[in-house]
Amino acid sequence: FRGDLIIGDYAGLEARLGAHFSGDPLMLDIFRSGQDLYGVLAARAWGGPPTKETENRDTMKVIWLASQYGARGDTLAGAMAANGLRGYTADDADTMLRDMQSAVSRLFEWREEVIAQAKIDGFVTTLGGRRRHLADINSAQWQLSYKAERQAVNSLVQGSAADVVRRAMLRCRNTFSPTIARICLQV
Repeated sequence: FRGDLIIGDYAGLEARLGAHFSGDPLMLDIFRSGQDLYGVLAARAWGGPPTKETENRDTMKVIWLASQYGARGDTLAGAMAANGLRGYTADDADTMLRDMQSAVSRLFEWREEVIAQAKIDGFVTTLGGRRRHLADINSAQWQLSYKAERQAVNSLVQGSAADVVRRAMLRCRNTFSPTIARICLQV
């Protein structure tokens, strides 16, 4: 590699999409005012300053991210442990999740609405118009239907994030000649 390296970061794109889709007033306010999402949520749930430096920010970040992908109880405690937050039981994790849910209740209501609509339609559609079909969304086997419910929300948020990034990459490619700049990597 030779030359200058330019790095772009969407800074919490999936969380921002969650705020956009759900219309959660607290999350929208946090993003509009330039505050730190996880710091504010941690401060609301457990006290402390609403900043990146608040004591429980990292815990809140793990809980928020894991909860968006359907983690509860043991799974959430496992995700916390994998991120260096050891010593939490499934009951502890569920209590912390409830603390977060009380702060951003509209986000969790929206998740249930996405699942309910997916049960009717059998699919979800991303911002870019791509469909994810969910064959097991109405399965009588709870393991299959629960997995499809998680996939409904994940596909909507992660798929829409991919749509946003793809559009940005195409705009960059169309804006700059390959002799001037090239996209080397997208993660």
